[in-house]
Amino acid sequence: MAKDIFHEQVKRGLEKEGWTVTDDPLFLKWGNTTTYI
Repeated sequence: MAKDIFHEQVKRGLEKEGWTVTDDPLFLKWGNTTTYI
């Protein structure tokens, strides 16, 4: 899966604000739908 050009900047910004990135990408499944964030 390709990451866009803003991926690392957004991730660093979130971490700088105190967020903890646990999964990169985050895998979500809802019913029959699967997505990555």
